[in-house]
Amino acid sequence: MNFGSLSDTYLTLNKNNQSQTVTLENIGDNNYEDHEDLWLDATVVSKTDLDEVRTESGYGEILNDDEQIVKKDITFYLGGASNTEGGPLVFDLEISDVLDKDINIELETVLNGSATSSDLQSKTAYVKIPAGSKTGMFVVNSTEDTEVENTETFSVRTTGKYSYTGTDLNSINGLSKQVTGTIIDDDTQNHLLKGDAHAANILKDGKYFRFEREVA
Repeated sequence: MNFGSLSDTYLTLNKNNQSQTVTLENIGDNNYEDHEDLWLDATVVSKTDLDEVRTESGYGEILNDDEQIVKKDITFYLGGASNTEGGPLVFDLEISDVLDKDINIELETVLNGSATSSDLQSKTAYVKIPAGSKTGMFVVNSTEDTEVENTETFSVRTTGKYSYTGTDLNSINGLSKQVTGTIIDDDTQNHLLKGDAHAANILKDGKYFRFEREVA
């Protein structure tokens, strides 16, 4: 119901007061809808002739003032990432259309490749894509070490969970994504130089060793 009670239910008209106004309470809402019609009926009784009874009708219209909300079907995208060890791996999130409010999508790291828990900071977290934007970032920090090793991989995937409080989202597709994160080793393999019988001095230089040959 879009209206409430009448301001008056009984009006008296006479030669000194030939018109009066009655008000019908209008109840607002947030729904987009067509304009609404209503009729108000008044039963008129003549005081001089109680047998003269008739009904009069008045027309009213309630105009909609709410904006139409278009429900959207959007698609979610997730990209892979790589970096050298010790650096952050930035996984880019994207949705196919902007929304009226922030949307939060949950992602998690999965150790299903050659990387172990010592190679990165595993996490599960919600990533916010702000209202009016299409992109967000899920950042995973990798761990620096001094070991010479192969390139290591792990995965980032969506959990299927998201939160959104707006009214313009109908559905979101693609929430079963899994991509690869690649950690590239940056350590150098040190080899002993083969000298002659006049062997070498070993000089420590940071984490590496430098080999110098003595000349007799």
